[in-house]
Order: sequence, then structure tokens, then C-alpha cells
Amino acid sequence: MSGKSLPFDTRDWPEIVVERTNILIADNWFPAYTFIVGVSNETDNDIKQSLDSLHWLRNNRVLYVPSIFTPVE
Repeated sequence: MSGKSLPFDTRDWPEIVVERTNILIADNWFPAYTFIVGVSNETDNDIKQSLDSLHWLRNNRVLYVPSIFTPVE
């Protein structure tokens, strides 16, 4: 999705998610995140980055929901 992460660079997105998650939790919110898996052009590096993000968030009070990618064609 073009422009989804603007004004941030997509390389900064994992750190931004962790930072914003900590802000939400400090304000007594309970974040819920969907992790989309199985995207057709997903690389091994993409998968590693997703797992790294889960690792960074592991000690937070967050709900994680895996979602299998289904193309709409």
C-alpha cells in the first residue's frame, strides 16, 4: 500500500510500533495486532523482521492475531 507508512520510512516502522505500543500501554490501552503471514512475495528477511518485531514486543501486554494472507483477485 503506497504511502501507508508516511511520513516515516518503512525501515523505521518496527521501532515506531514498539515505541507507540509502550505509549498505549502506559495510558492503559490494550493493543491488538494482526500479523499477516504468507504474502506471495514475502522474503526470508521479511519473515525475520516480523519475528524480530514479535520478540521486541514479547514483554508487553498485547494481543497478537496471525492472519493468513488471501489475495483478492
